Amino acid sequence: MIRLGGSLALFLLLLAGCSKPTKTVWSQRNAGEVQFKRDSDACELEQPITHCQSWGCLVADDQLNQMYRDCMKSKGWEPREVPE
Repeated sequence: MIRLGGSLALFLLLLAGCSKPTKTVWSQRNAGEVQFKRDSDACELEQPITHCQSWGCLVADDQLNQMYRDCMKSKGWEPREVPE
């Protein structure tokens, strides 16, 4: 039984390694790069800083990513994952 579990774990690990990395591409009908840059910059500026010390400020990457995605969606952009 332990041997079977180890084989299954190895198989799942190898399978996970086969997935290709992806990147997010944003699209909006009738919008170009200038509009994307404007909206993207605005969404980046809306990011709150939640924890500051004398050495700097921290926000969790996953929290920032989700807030950016929500902001871009609110401006009419649709995310799509594509292979890198």
